[in-house]
Amino acid sequence: MNSTNSHYVAIYVGSMVLVGGNIGSLLNIILFFHFRSLKTNSCSIYLLLASSISDLVQLNSVLTLRILADGFNYDLVSRYVFVCKVRNYIAQLTSMSTHTFISLASIERYLLTLSGPVRKTNTFLFITITVIFWTVISVTQLIFSEVYRVNDRKQCGPRNGPYSVYFILFGILIFTLTPLGLMSIFGYLTLRHVQKIAKYTKKYITIKIGKRIEKVDEHLTRMLLMQIILTVLSTIPFTIDHTYSVLTMNTFKSRKRLKLEKLFSLLAKLLFHIHSCADFYVYLFTSSMFRKQFQRLMKSLPIIKHYTIQRRFKSIKQIKQYA
Repeated sequence: MNSTNSHYVAIYVGSMVLVGGNIGSLLNIILFFHFRSLKTNSCSIYLLLASSISDLVQLNSVLTLRILADGFNYDLVSRYVFVCKVRNYIAQLTSMSTHTFISLASIERYLLTLSGPVRKTNTFLFITITVIFWTVISVTQLIFSEVYRVNDRKQCGPRNGPYSVYFILFGILIFTLTPLGLMSIFGYLTLRHVQKIAKYTKKYITIKIGKRIEKVDEHLTRMLLMQIILTVLSTIPFTIDHTYSVLTMNTFKSRKRLKLEKLFSLLAKLLFHIHSCADFYVYLFTSSMFRKQFQRLMKSLPIIKHYTIQRRFKSIKQIKQYA
């Protein structure tokens, strides 16, 4: 197994994730802003929107640098300490913000099934507090991240010592166990109570509007549950790889072992980015309401609109000729 395998994986898989993620995140943002039927009184939709924006930033900074380094041997992160620090800072800020948004959305979904619609009055406050909180906490990456040499390779991260222990504990407890635990627990509880949504929504709103919001909430719950599963599956391998690399940074390793570790580390990191790029496609797969809004968006594009009008005009012309 040679390093060429890692280059091919980084270039082809990484590029697909990057392009697919950009398209999906941008379409998510456009759809959430464009269509009123996606704007319920639930704050979950705004938290998922904030998550899409965070994913967009992460894909175009962290993943792009990874493709350049592992795919084209142009490693800006290992060459420049400033890039190393900023990359790690943005990576922690965006990933933790996304995890927090999804965790808050899963809690809101559960509360909705228990007591009816949860107002979105404080949604933007929650989003602002989340971003500010992780902006401050992530400063530790700017302080402690540095470029150093291990086993004839340059690496970007905290050196072995007290700070590396902090980052291991942070990765396991804060980055993985806490958000994924909240997502899993409240996702499971929501699944148990999802059938009660209609009963509670009708207590507060009219039957006609209630049916529409009930349907939207059902689709939104399904979308969120799938997103939780994807986030859990993509985050665990990344955390294992991160913990292993920090614990063994001073261990002597053979060339074969280094190549194997590089390949599996790359796969774990690309898998982590998949949850950032797959949200749109998960929503499209799980929600017929989301698919309808996407079809409406596509039909509203000038090129498709022009083609549709031309087809209709030809059909009318043919009908008149036969008549």
